Amino acid sequence: MADASADCSVEEFKLRFCHPELIEDCRDTLVSMFRQGTNPPQPASLDPATLSYLRLYEETHDAADADAKLEAWQGYVEHEARHGNLDALDLETVYARNDLWANFDTLPTMDAIGLMNDLWQLSKRACEEIRGSAYYCLAIHTACLDADQQDWLLCPGPLMLLTSASDLGCAEASMELSRMLTSGGLLEPNLPLAHRYHVRAAYDGDASAWTYVAMDYLLGRGTPRDPDRMIDALMSGAAAGDYSSCVSLGDLFSTGFPESRLAPVPDMRLANEYYSAAYEIETEGAQMEGMETEGVEAGERNHDVPAADHTKSLAYVGMMFTQAALDVEGDDGDVDAAR
Repeated sequence: MADASADCSVEEFKLRFCHPELIEDCRDTLVSMFRQGTNPPQPASLDPATLSYLRLYEETHDAADADAKLEAWQGYVEHEARHGNLDALDLETVYARNDLWANFDTLPTMDAIGLMNDLWQLSKRACEEIRGSAYYCLAIHTACLDADQQDWLLCPGPLMLLTSASDLGCAEASMELSRMLTSGGLLEPNLPLAHRYHVRAAYDGDASAWTYVAMDYLLGRGTPRDPDRMIDALMSGAAAGDYSSCVSLGDLFSTGFPESRLAPVPDMRLANEYYSAAYEIETEGAQMEGMETEGVEAGERNHDVPAADHTKSLAYVGMMFTQAALDVEGDDGDVDAAR
C-alpha cells in the first residue's frame, strides 16, 4: 500500500465489505440467481445485496488500489473459511468463474489455465449451486484447450465436469449433455438418456427445457410418444415463463389437438390467454434489455433505448387473431394488448 490515503481506503473497504452480515446477504442473492438462471454480473433487479456484490467486485478489480483491496478480501475469505464460514468462499468462487467467462479468449493460454486451476480449487468447498455453475464453466473452457494443454489442468475432463455439474443441479450442464447425446460427438447418441437430461434441466430451473421435453413426447424421441404428457410439459413450461411453451399452447388450443386430451375443436379463449402470456414475456424481455445496469432504480426504464417492435411476432399475431375470433363470436373478453 503506497500511502496513508490508500491505507484509509482499504480500511474503509474492510469495514464496509469484510463482515459476515453483508457477505451472507450477497451469497443468498447469488444462490437465488443461480437457481433462476440469472447471471450475477448483469442482475435483473438492483436490490441492496446485489449492489453490494457488484461494488465489492469493482473495488477488488477496478479501483485505483484494487490490488491492496483484493489482498484484504482474500485474507478475509481465508480467515472465514478456516472458521467454517464458507459464504465468502462462495463469492470468491463466483468472482473467479466470472473472470474466466469474461477473459478466457483474451488471456495467454497459461494464464487462462492458471485461472481455471484457481477456480477448480476454490469451487471444491463452495455450495452446490455455485459449485455446479463453476464446474459447467470449467467444462466449457476445458473443451477449448488442446489435449497437451489440458495436461496442465488440475480439474477433470469436460465430460466428467458436465456430469458432476448436472448432478449438482446445473441446468445448463444438463442441457449441454442432452445436446451431446442427441447429436453425437464426444458421446454416442443416446436418445433415452438425452430425454432424461432434458427433464432434469427442466426441473432444475431451465424453463426452455420444457419445450424439449414436450417435443420428446410428441415425436417419441427417447421416450414413448405421449401427446398428453406433451401438453403437461408445455403447461409446466408456460407456468415457468417459457415463451415457446406459451406460443405452442396457443397454437394447439387455436386448432384443437384430437390426439391428446384437448378438445378436438379450437378453444379460442384459452389460445388467446396463452398467446397473451407469450406476448407479455416477450415485451418484458425487451424492457429488461433497455434497463440501465447501474444508477437506476429497479423497474425504471432507460428511455434512450427504444423498445423492440414485436407486432410481427408469433405471439402478437396469434393474440390478435384469436381476439378477433372471439369478437366475431360476440365474446366481450378483454385482452391487455400493447397500446
